[in-house]
Amino acid sequence: LISNGIYDDEASCDNSKVNHAMLLLGYTKDYWILKNWWGSWGEAGYMRLARGKNLCGISNYAGYVTV
Repeated sequence: LISNGIYDDEASCDNSKVNHAMLLLGYTKDYWILKNWWGSWGEAGYMRLARGKNLCGISNYAGYVTV
């Protein structure tokens, strides 16, 4: 689990088997800012995921809503 910091663990994430969705709220040059739906998980419900590595398949299945 994550408690703080930027998640950057390539070994624990399989880019080819995506089985969870989060809301991408923003980014910096170093990381994505994601909101999870597991309550206070991570950093008060948020996580920072390193950019430029496609960790956990973040770049494989992007989606968006049209209102």
